[in-house]
Amino acid sequence: MIQFISKKSLYWLLFLLSLYLQGTAQQKYIGTWQNNDNIQGNLLSIKAELQIGVPQHNILFPATLKIECDSFIGTYKLLLALKKTDCLAISKNKTPSNEFPFSLSNSTDLLTGLLEFKQDVNGNPFFEFRKLRPQLDVTFARPKTITAYQQAIFDKLIQFFNEEKLEFKKVSTETPEQNICNSILFPSDKNNYYGLVDTLFVKSNDATISFKKNNDNDLISIKLNDEILFDQIDSKKKREEEAIQMDTGLNILSFFTDDFGGSPSSGAAIKLYFENYSKTLSYNDVINQGANFIAARIYIKSTGEGQKEMSSLQKTYDSSKTIIPKNSQIISTPFALGYSNRDNKIAGDFVTTSPQLTFAIWDDAIEDGDSISLSVNDVWITRTFAVKKNPQFITVSLLPGPNIITFVANNLGGIPPNTSVLEIIDGKKRKSFSIQTDMNQNNLVKILYDIK
Repeated sequence: MIQFISKKSLYWLLFLLSLYLQGTAQQKYIGTWQNNDNIQGNLLSIKAELQIGVPQHNILFPATLKIECDSFIGTYKLLLALKKTDCLAISKNKTPSNEFPFSLSNSTDLLTGLLEFKQDVNGNPFFEFRKLRPQLDVTFARPKTITAYQQAIFDKLIQFFNEEKLEFKKVSTETPEQNICNSILFPSDKNNYYGLVDTLFVKSNDATISFKKNNDNDLISIKLNDEILFDQIDSKKKREEEAIQMDTGLNILSFFTDDFGGSPSSGAAIKLYFENYSKTLSYNDVINQGANFIAARIYIKSTGEGQKEMSSLQKTYDSSKTIIPKNSQIISTPFALGYSNRDNKIAGDFVTTSPQLTFAIWDDAIEDGDSISLSVNDVWITRTFAVKKNPQFITVSLLPGPNIITFVANNLGGIPPNTSVLEIIDGKKRKSFSIQTDMNQNNLVKILYDIK
């Protein structure tokens, strides 16, 4: 007998499949990668370790770079942007977390280009770093008051940064700590700029791109989410404005320079026009000179009833401070399906016409020290929620359409596995779910916010 799947079930199936495929496609980049020290005449060995974290929207990857050479050690925060399949662009700026015994200053800007994902003959993954092009007339501050030997170390590092090609082989699945990833994607210090401009909040899905005049024939590319809008076009050529349409909720527009023309930096710029608002992304800005990407997060606000949930998200993106509702902690950080490579088990689904819901969470057995993390779509709601015997309440906002609630076990408590009860309350009805997670499996609850 042929059984037909309902329209609602098909909708959810396609939505979850798209999330899964996007998430698993980017999992290959996440982890720790190390270089081969193949600099010729190498008297001072250089170890470079690149750690890549879970991406936001499967596009923006927070990362750290650790450099060691003899007595020198430095750790830097940076951002990677998915340019096209198997190709990540590296942010120009790399903020030091620590450096000893001297500072490299802006010389790390030299290590700017593309990471191309490849596999060797045995199927082992590696990144091949490729400079966008040799950067001419680059000046950098040499350290002062250092010994002759330390000067030799510095010169060797500059030689390393100037290499046209480097290889990084994957050595583990270890990623940067979550607080470090947060500080890259949502920096509290405006001086820590990684090519990601302030989040734009607009009301309309429609926008227009205009191309600013450029005297050099740089090649540029523009992506909106996963779609390549323009691929290696000549920025000097005059172009008409182009209309684009964005999704409700989070969008990421990425503006790449593929070639600097005849200059050490691109001179390209574009202007985004929204309803009663505009924003320019320009490589002429001092902070973007010599960079190879500029990215913008664009949130499309809902209208009418759906406005409330977007205002809550705007507060999260606008402020570096933590927003703390009762018994919870909202942290502005991405969450990818399959946290820490764990499996995901669907605990159930819920349909509501309310833009906000209340979650009641408690342990219906023995209070044994269970702690969970919880995310709604791509935003953490809490990272350290202690499950108690008595119910604790969290208010969450939804986006129109499907929403995914993810429960992650932080520990196994005194009696494995990590168990709790989730009751969803929308003011009109209630529904309870049994949550059972461990270090290998998350629980997902599907919520459909149906705007009537």
